[in-house]
Amino acid sequence: MYEVESKVLSETPTVVLKGKVAVAEFPDFLGRAYEASAAYALKAGVPMVGPPFGRYRAISDEEFDVEAGFPVAFAVEGDDHVAAGSLPAGPAAITWHIGPYDRVGEAYEALGKWIDENGGVPDGAGWEIYYSDPGTTQPAEYRTQVVMPYTTE
Repeated sequence: MYEVESKVLSETPTVVLKGKVAVAEFPDFLGRAYEASAAYALKAGVPMVGPPFGRYRAISDEEFDVEAGFPVAFAVEGDDHVAAGSLPAGPAAITWHIGPYDRVGEAYEALGKWIDENGGVPDGAGWEIYYSDPGTTQPAEYRTQVVMPYTTE
């Protein structure tokens, strides 16, 4: 069971790698994205202010537009490889998913249900904030915060 809370978020600047990614390629893409984004932040002298995240927009059942990287202390321009971006301001439904990444869809379903039951509609792509290192944590113990922006027209 997922506990959902609502928060009003401030816009958060980010550094990200963007790409069209097949589901099977997520782990490799995310690894490259986090490495490139962290290196760019260091080179640009902008502090990273949170754990890595991934934001996903479905193109099809098997392919997504993905932007993955880190929140940063202030906006930067990006370069030919790493893009400047932001996570949006506004109301968001938030929950925690504990367990393997292949079951995180259950968290999105819980958020969608909560938004609907509270008179809202999703407003843009959600994102996942990764609090566990898959290299040192067992999948059953992965901690992922799932965020879904919404509006109450």
